[in-house]
Amino acid sequence: MIDGVVGFAGVRRDERNAHRIGEFLQVFDGRGGEAFELRVEVAQVLLELLGRVAVRVDAHQHDLQIVHRTAQHRAVIEAAKAVGIALLAYISVLHADTSSLGLAVEHRDTEAALKASGVPHVLLRNGWYTKNYLANVPSAVEHGVLLGSAGEGRISSAPRADYAQAAAMVLTTEGQASKVYELAGDSSYTLTELAALISQKTDKPVVYQSLPQAEFEAVLISVGLAALLADSDVAAAKGALFDENGVLGRLIGRGTTTVAGALG
Repeated sequence: MIDGVVGFAGVRRDERNAHRIGEFLQVFDGRGGEAFELRVEVAQVLLELLGRVAVRVDAHQHDLQIVHRTAQHRAVIEAAKAVGIALLAYISVLHADTSSLGLAVEHRDTEAALKASGVPHVLLRNGWYTKNYLANVPSAVEHGVLLGSAGEGRISSAPRADYAQAAAMVLTTEGQASKVYELAGDSSYTLTELAALISQKTDKPVVYQSLPQAEFEAVLISVGLAALLADSDVAAAKGALFDENGVLGRLIGRGTTTVAGALG
């Protein structure tokens, strides 16, 4: 999944702008803030991208909660229906219909609302960002251990640029209504393999230690991070972040960037 992003795009297409749209989507996706609306016109293409998953941190419970925005998403869908928009593209999460990720609940609700609305739409079910795990590299190198709760679950992640390029291709190609794209990296890895790769790249000893969820949550809280982040690891152990269908690579016309390539 793209770092918790929930997005819509209403579009008029011009295939000549696919590359420029991809660059725009990367900028959009990297923006901070709980929620925002951004509109930009690139030649004949009008993108309306709305809504990050809003989150809040409870200072007393030291936890991160998803602020469900299904009502807002329904309002966007109804507005699109009222103006007769040609296509709504929704950025969902990998295998949203069956995923054990806590983040998947809101995605399922919005997907159901889209289906019930009758508005032409395409679902971009994005897998995990490679950066979600690479962000832990400095700490792993410093302490010699990569912590998590993913066991030996395999993770088919890809960089933001790959997902953005795929979105651009979909948004500039006709006949997308009712399609569902399960998007993930071509290759996968376990966190044990990632730790070994980090060690190889940095010439520092790094091992992976898989903790029970409660223990990992406690570690996250102790360093000021949200305990809910452990949920993704537990889901990864159950296969929620793994996919080997190769759709993302085929969409972008090349192999997706590997975790080794992202490490540099």
